Formats: sequence, C-alpha cells, structure tokens
Amino acid sequence: MISRGVVASLLAVSLLLAGCGDDAPPPAQSSSAPPSTSTPTASSSASVPPLQGSPVFDRIRQRGRLLIGVRSDAPELAAFQEYTGKWAGFDPAIARLIATELGFPDEKQVSFKKMPPNLQISGVASDSVDLQLGVLDREAATQAKVATAGPYVIVGGAPQYIGVIARDKVFTERLGKIIADALASGRWDQLAADELAAKRVPFSKP
Repeated sequence: MISRGVVASLLAVSLLLAGCGDDAPPPAQSSSAPPSTSTPTASSSASVPPLQGSPVFDRIRQRGRLLIGVRSDAPELAAFQEYTGKWAGFDPAIARLIATELGFPDEKQVSFKKMPPNLQISGVASDSVDLQLGVLDREAATQAKVATAGPYVIVGGAPQYIGVIARDKVFTERLGKIIADALASGRWDQLAADELAAKRVPFSKP
C-alpha cells in the first residue's frame, strides 16, 4: 500500500508542473505585411520643392513623374531600344537632365510618349504630356496656346523648341533657365558629343 507521504509528494509535483505551463510564452505570430516597393509615387516626390505658380509642376509633383513627348519622326533624336527597354538619343538625354534639375533624378520618374507630327502640339494643349521636345513650328504652337522654351538644339538648320502649355509661364521660364544653365556649364556640350556628334547627326549649338 502506498503511504500517505508518497501520495502527498506525487500530488505536490503534479500541481507544480501544472503551474509551470501557465507561465509559457504565447506562440509567435507570423507577419503578413506586404513587401515595400520602390515604384515612384506622389509620396516619393513629397521632398521635391514646389514651383510656386506652376499648375503643370503641381501636377507632376502629385503624379510623381514627368510625361515627356518625343518626336516619332526623328529617330536620330529619340529612339526606343528594344534590347535595353530604354529610350536613347539626344532628346531623352535632355529630358533626363531637365527632370533631374526639377527634382526627379530617378529614370523611373520620367516617362516618354512617341508623338507623331500632328499631335506634337495638340498633345501639349490637351495636357496629354507635360512638355513636348522637338517643337518646330512656333507660330502653330502659339495659335494652339502652347508656349515654347529654348531652342535647346539646332538640327539640320531647324531649331528645336520645348512645348509647354501657354498658361503656365512659370514652368516655361524654368525650362528655359535649365537649358541656358546647361549651355553655360558645358553639360549640353557633353550630351551633344555623346548623342549627336558620335552618331554623325548634323547639329549646332543654339
């Protein structure tokens, strides 16, 4: 027969083990938070200083990237390379310089639209693009209420202008200053050497 002392000892051990189970930490919970992405958004451009009085620039900051029109009829100035998935040429190079000066240095913050000749001015007037590179007819642009900055290059004797909606004089003046600074600093010369002279495109400095 088991003595009362042994029974008491076994009961004490059982109570002790049961108490230890109450202090065990709860099981860890797995996190299901989605991974962050690096896609440019409006919030990623929050640090870009505003351009007071420019509705076009306000729209760009809200979107987080620029929409830039390039000529579809001038492959020597702008061409999409299938093997790299990027735009190449003098106009995309100038566009990236402009974007950097405006506070958007990431290539993902610049999108290009290939615009045929009949849409190069109307695309600006309808806000389909923020600006259009390679505007040739300033008179037609003025009639369509599109202002021009530049020229930023002369190709084959034809000055190439930047088209901007006429109601945004602040943005137009800012683009003109960016081009003027690039011409004065030598950055324009380097881009022209790489994208025009090296490819034997006839050009001259504006």
